[in-house]
Amino acid sequence: MNRKRSLWGGLVAITAVAVVYFAFFYPPPRNEDLRGVVGAVQTYHQDQISEEDVVLAGEQGIAVSAEAQAVLSELAGLMERSSQAEQAAFFQRANLDEQIAMLGRLPVPQRAALFQRLPAAQRIAVMERIDSSVRMNIFGRVNLDREAWGRMSLDQKAAVLNRVSMADQAELLARANYSIQALALERANLDEQAALLQRASTQERINMLGRSPQLDREALLNRMSVDERASLFNRIPVPYKAAAFERASRGEQGEMLQRASVDEEAALFQRASVDAQIGMLERAPARDQVAMLQRAPEVDRAAVFERASAGVKVDCFGRLDRQAQAQILERAAVKQDEWGRMSLDQKAAVLGRAPKLDKAMLLGRAQLDEQAAMLQRADRQVKVNCLERMSVKEQANLFGRATRAEQMQMLGKAPEIAAALLERTPTAQRAELMGRMAVNSNWVR
Repeated sequence: MNRKRSLWGGLVAITAVAVVYFAFFYPPPRNEDLRGVVGAVQTYHQDQISEEDVVLAGEQGIAVSAEAQAVLSELAGLMERSSQAEQAAFFQRANLDEQIAMLGRLPVPQRAALFQRLPAAQRIAVMERIDSSVRMNIFGRVNLDREAWGRMSLDQKAAVLNRVSMADQAELLARANYSIQALALERANLDEQAALLQRASTQERINMLGRSPQLDREALLNRMSVDERASLFNRIPVPYKAAAFERASRGEQGEMLQRASVDEEAALFQRASVDAQIGMLERAPARDQVAMLQRAPEVDRAAVFERASAGVKVDCFGRLDRQAQAQILERAAVKQDEWGRMSLDQKAAVLGRAPKLDKAMLLGRAQLDEQAAMLQRADRQVKVNCLERMSVKEQANLFGRATRAEQMQMLGKAPEIAAALLERTPTAQRAELMGRMAVNSNWVR
């Protein structure tokens, strides 16, 4: 029977930890779960769980990160602050194996009291089934022998058991079989149930927490101060902090993003796809686009100039001084009087055949909005080359040009930055986020 009880207890313990783990920290934020507003968590490569960071449900079961275990342990510790009735209710969430383990940790007087509450027949049965050496030792302490015990009626035996010491009564309960111990626990009052809960291990409390309804977890969390909840939120594993953005309102998201540093905004911009980065570049003010364009290689600036309309090309030529114009025409083997007789398209064709150096110089004579328009029409690779030469500040500025959906996508690829932003939110807001996570079992689903 002990072997069956052990196997059953092991299975129940594993199931209990599974329940609480799934309620608070499962499933882990998956790519598809975070792809909508937050974006896929796919480039966070820090080692999140090592062999040293894993604890098991009992001696086998579900692997839980050390961070998650610490958060659950702290929540379980809040049971100490609960009322007697609440503690008794949590105790009732323990399975029988866990309750019996707590029973074994009770002080002698409380175990003796529970033994005394058993029906006489069960107390006598315990006495008669225990090891004979233990029974004889008890007999000796009440001046009784085995023959005298055998001649006694049930009432007389019950009277003898009332005279044995509390230590012996506690010992008898400890040696009772599973069903009799369970019967003793059924007779425990609220005060005794609360006392039993006080003897629960952290893991047993976590198991009880996992079996408790949402309202009980909420009441437990309310035992924490705002500062304590905010501090607890700071210790939640990074991926779950990042996922909190999905539950935040657009206003909250905006406030959090305003707390990002220039380096963080640049790092987020770097997580965007190339096409998304190009989109942000194209939405930047003309001045910013031109500043990046001016740092592009000569070959790229020449290529951008080639995208100009005929009128803009000729206008750029007209803004050069006479000497620069003469040099360009000389290299194009076009005389000044011929240039004067050419149509707009012919002049644009001449400038289109100019060397790259001349085209890059002509680009610099275009107006800001003209250069930006040419960059918009440039080849994708030219834009990529411009992006590669941006400063950190320019990358941060472009991040600010992203849509909220794009920003959330970038943030989803940088959970460590999302976590840092969340940790900078006001204490009350972090406490609220902790409440959303700890109370709602579907918070990460």
